[in-house]
Amino acid sequence: MRKTLFTRFILINLLVTFFSFFVYPGLVNFKSINKEMDQFLLDTEFNGAVLVAKNGKVVFKKAYGFGDIDQKVKLIPKSSFNLASVSKQFTATGIMILFEKNKLKLDDPVAKYLPQFSYVKEITIRHLLNHTSGLPDIYGILESQWDKSKIAGNEVLLNVFANQKPKLLFKPGEKMRYSNTGYITLASIIEKVSGHPFFEFMEKNIFKPLKMNDTYAYYKTMKEYPRSERVWGLKRQDGKTVLNDLIYCDGMIGDGNVHSSIEDLFKWDQALYAEKLLKKKTLKMMFTPGRLNNGESFAYGFGWGVTDSGKKVHHGGGWVGFRSFIMRYLDKKDTIIVLINCVSPKKGKTGEKIKSLYHMQ
Repeated sequence: MRKTLFTRFILINLLVTFFSFFVYPGLVNFKSINKEMDQFLLDTEFNGAVLVAKNGKVVFKKAYGFGDIDQKVKLIPKSSFNLASVSKQFTATGIMILFEKNKLKLDDPVAKYLPQFSYVKEITIRHLLNHTSGLPDIYGILESQWDKSKIAGNEVLLNVFANQKPKLLFKPGEKMRYSNTGYITLASIIEKVSGHPFFEFMEKNIFKPLKMNDTYAYYKTMKEYPRSERVWGLKRQDGKTVLNDLIYCDGMIGDGNVHSSIEDLFKWDQALYAEKLLKKKTLKMMFTPGRLNNGESFAYGFGWGVTDSGKKVHHGGGWVGFRSFIMRYLDKKDTIIVLINCVSPKKGKTGEKIKSLYHMQ
């Protein structure tokens, strides 16, 4: 009898723990977990910001280190980092906003909007969104032929494809190959269709409606930087901290160069549950794995990696000194956001530590 009662006691406690942690995280005391997370980030000399949410509630939010080379500007949760390729989800959303307004169709040829691509008429907007266009890497092309004392913007990419007509890597839809070229091209389509510069379109249609006040697009062909102070890309070299920031091809936009904070990215995360920007059926399209011409599926939708039968959507980014990562568990409304502007020599696998501590596998 005593064994039976003891067994029941253990089972009840396990159930309480499960429901409080996974269903009602507000009932869990995260103090000890957060303390371990904080110590881990300090021990690994983390320089950036981290946010963890369980069931739509923030349980950990903190910034570490500095945003400038002189260590005079401390990072805070509102600090805006270059998101690198995490920016692609905003470019994809911009396209889908125009799609919902019937300004374009996903299976429209890219050449319909950008005649520079008329020699590859079979490439569609959908191909660009899920990296199946076959377009070669623009950065590889520029590396061998561009005068790096000059800034290269989106118009340079368009000129390359209009004049040089580089050969496709494969027939559109035949393979999936991650493409910065494709997302830069999508940004140019947004500008052509909307009649507004990319940064203005993003501000009007995404950032202002969601009150993402720390978020903006900045690329080096813009006349001025939109904020009085910024987070710089840095690196540690020979025991010193030195600049590792934007370079000659950062005049381009669409594949990167959206800047945001962990707080704003959480606003973004939550807004995607509430149809504030797009309808649920449109978001479902974005979070659905793509398919090749032969019917084979792959783990990427429109601007998001898609895994676990669509229950998880995510994206990472890396450019100069910046690293970024967002993971969304759609069935649990759990979220991980990590932004870095100076990679630590002590590689701590921050994302894996968060998943382990907060039971987010």
